[in-house]
Order: sequence, then C-alpha cells, then structure tokens
Amino acid sequence: GKMRQVWSTFYKALTIHGVIFVVDANDAKLLESENKRQREEANQKVREYRQLLHSLMNEDELRSAVISVIFNSRNADAEPPPDEHPLRYRYGLHNLPEPMKK
Repeated sequence: GKMRQVWSTFYKALTIHGVIFVVDANDAKLLESENKRQREEANQKVREYRQLLHSLMNEDELRSAVISVIFNSRNADAEPPPDEHPLRYRYGLHNLPEPMKK
C-alpha cells in the first residue's frame, strides 16, 4: 500500500529497464470460491491490481521498460501454463498489442 505511493518517485528519477509484477495465482481459486466474502475480496484485489498494472504500462517513464507479470503459486505444477491462466484474462493481458506480449 504505502510503498506504491513512492514508486513514481523512483521511475521518474531513474531509468528503469524492467518491472516484475507478481500476482498471487491463488486468486484464481478464490474468485471461484463458494465463500461469497472471499470471492468479493478476490474480485476487489484483482480489479485494484489490474488497474495498477495498466497504469504502470501507460507511464511515459516506463514505456521502454520490460514489464514481466508472474503468476506466483506454491503449487506451480497444478497451475495452467501462463498463456492459459485464468488470471491472464482478469488482468487484461490477453488484449495487449502483439509487441507487448514478447
């Protein structure tokens, strides 16, 4: 939370070549939870982080930086491949222009 408020200070003062954006892959399971509260919290978190990710991608100072989105999981073997991960759609990564998908 609070650290995000100073991010722009760094990327406006320094040349940033890469950003690693880590997403909790467990959110995909929580979005399908039987527990309504868990589902709502996961939806809110995904919306907030999607907005944050897309705002970073649209910052002038980060236009030439590589932005890598990592779906982090404790059980990576049980996760679908990144290009098929359900959170890929929730974060709007499936709609990126082709040069941005490399």
